[in-house]
Amino acid sequence: MKRLIEQDIHPFARRYAERCGELWAKNRHQRAPYLVGQLSRLFFGEIPAAPHSIVRTLGFVDSDGYIEASLQSLHAQVSQLAADIRAAGLRHEWDFSFTAGRPLAPERQEAWPACSPHAVPAFLMAPGYVVDGRVYGLQIVYTE
Repeated sequence: MKRLIEQDIHPFARRYAERCGELWAKNRHQRAPYLVGQLSRLFFGEIPAAPHSIVRTLGFVDSDGYIEASLQSLHAQVSQLAADIRAAGLRHEWDFSFTAGRPLAPERQEAWPACSPHAVPAFLMAPGYVVDGRVYGLQIVYTE
């Protein structure tokens, strides 16, 4: 999942954050990381959100159709990850529990590489991955 966030979802967010209506009020440096968090919630829910639904939910300006096409590719990757997890028969959950302003909890969280691990977490970028109560993937948080 971390590879998917860093190599696929984050580049999408960097490319299209300026065309996302929900983010216009955000600090310019926070837009792409915040969009990663919004996409994570939509993709890693019980059923991954459909690309056209994501475009509407996040207020993307997509007159050329490139955003929805890119989201379709991301959706396919997320769906394949979910299928692989189901096939393995693992009892798992995506850990979205997060409270802004609390110190970083190294046993379940890591700071986004561009952020200081000593600063206070501001928002969740990606959920943790938990199998049978054991953390296998740390939450990725944006710190200020």
